[in-house]
Order: sequence, then structure tokens, then C-alpha cells
Amino acid sequence: MAAYQSLRLGTLRDLRGFVKQTLCDSNYLQEDQFPMTERLLLRGGRLQGVLFWITGPRQVRLSAIWDADRRQVLFYDSAGDRYLTVRLDEAPVLTADRDETA
Repeated sequence: MAAYQSLRLGTLRDLRGFVKQTLCDSNYLQEDQFPMTERLLLRGGRLQGVLFWITGPRQVRLSAIWDADRRQVLFYDSAGDRYLTVRLDEAPVLTADRDETA
């Protein structure tokens, strides 16, 4: 399992772009052909992260989870196996209204 040593993504827009590019690149998909969906993850009413996914050809589903507390993004292939963990030196601050400040 690979991991980046230093990555700075200060806004939610940066994070979205990085996640989509990584999912598409690792599976040889064209970014503009497959929309990405996301869902906020809550625990005890507190925002914990975001689940991202892309449904590719033949209903292949690729996903990533951003864990805001641990400041890392976990990438999963279509079989549900984790293939990449990315630790973030700088990450967006999540609030209920989706604040995009660092």
C-alpha cells in the first residue's frame, strides 16, 4: 500500500480534485466522463469526513474516504480493497456548512 509523505490540500475543492484525479488515473478513466458523488460522514452528530465515489463502466464503483480527524484519504478499488493511503499535511476544515477554509 503506497502513501504520499507530504501533501497540502487547503480547500474542499482541492481535495475533491485530488480524489477524482487519483481514482480516475488509477483505473484508467477519463475524468470528464465519470461524475463523482460524495456524502458527508457523521458520527454522534459531528462531521467526521467525506465518502467519495465514482461509478465507472459496467457499474464498477471506486471509492475514497477522507478521514478529517486523522487527516488522511483512503482509496479503495472496485473489490473494496484499500490500495492507497494519503496523509495530508494540510487539509480543509469541515463544518456542517462545508467551510472551505484551511
